[in-house]
Amino acid sequence: MARRLFPNLFKSYDAAYYRWWYRNVGHQKFGLRLDDLWDHLNPDVEVAISRLSEDEYNMRNWRLKRALDLSMKNRILPLEQWTKPEDDHRYILKHVVKIREERLEREAWNKL
Repeated sequence: MARRLFPNLFKSYDAAYYRWWYRNVGHQKFGLRLDDLWDHLNPDVEVAISRLSEDEYNMRNWRLKRALDLSMKNRILPLEQWTKPEDDHRYILKHVVKIREERLEREAWNKL
């Protein structure tokens, strides 16, 4: 109810919360994007990763390898190399949503 009455107040609150949350997640310190954190053992995510373009797939693997190397050495990237929020676009999410819709549709057809 309050969100409908004061949308601008909550919009600024949500943006401030997102900035706080983004700084404290920690993935940007290793040069990762938020979608790099998806669990690759999830079947939907596994299919989504296989549908990535070759460049996206290679860049994802490179970021993960670099993050593992830094983590093993107990180091983080220099501040200028951290992933910036404006560079952290969701590249797997669109594939995961589509794959889940396809799976749910397939399950619905199999029930018939």
